[in-house]
Amino acid sequence: MSLYATYIIDVQYTRDGELTVLQRRLVHLRKLHNLKQEDVAQYLNVSRSTYTGYENEGLSHRVPNADTIKKLSELYSVSADYILGIQADDVVDQEYPDEVVEIMHRIKQLPEHQQKKLLEHLINYMKLVEPFLKD
Repeated sequence: MSLYATYIIDVQYTRDGELTVLQRRLVHLRKLHNLKQEDVAQYLNVSRSTYTGYENEGLSHRVPNADTIKKLSELYSVSADYILGIQADDVVDQEYPDEVVEIMHRIKQLPEHQQKKLLEHLINYMKLVEPFLKD
């Protein structure tokens, strides 16, 4: 059995509340990107019921294969390790509003020099509006 297969079995039965880490992250990422289960299923080229099984608990629960995990990581611009629960992603795991997390992910996709320039503009803007935000 491969390391991936062994890990998937562990993920499938490791519970945090009612959903596995994998299931929680799939639901969170889909909602964060304003997608329906049907949209993700179509992207993955699987039936809606198959994709629903990836997110749901119970008899219909399914575990996505390696190719599906790779496609999901590309769709959401996160690592496969994050989706599987191997690696934490501080940006996603923090209790930030979804809009802030989306902005952070979009910034991470920019080239480094554009990230720096955007950060400079944000800092300058914050300095400008900060006096007006105080009660």
